[in-house]
Amino acid sequence: MYIRNDQYEMLANLINGNYIIKNITKDTEILESNTRWITNFEHLVMYEYDLDGGTIDEYGFTDIGDQYIAFRKKNSAGGYFYGWMLVNIENGEKITIKEYALHKIADTPIKAGEK
Repeated sequence: MYIRNDQYEMLANLINGNYIIKNITKDTEILESNTRWITNFEHLVMYEYDLDGGTIDEYGFTDIGDQYIAFRKKNSAGGYFYGWMLVNIENGEKITIKEYALHKIADTPIKAGEK
């Protein structure tokens, strides 16, 4: 499935040619200078493993349960509203959004879990 919405971006890491959604911890400050913001969700995955020489490297959401994800939304003036989602990952297959928040003031950081 291809999803693209240029108004929304997610915080991700580029690993082995794929964008892996970056899981963050509660109280992590979400702002412009965070690592990599992407809009192209075609190559965005929640989890990846790489078997290299008998070693398995795991990236992204390696645990089930509650996890935080950072996102931002463009505003009409060219800035961003920063936000977070608390998602629950069940059996590595089902994702449920439990809570989310989006700062009401553009270009102002928000901490994961802050309302």
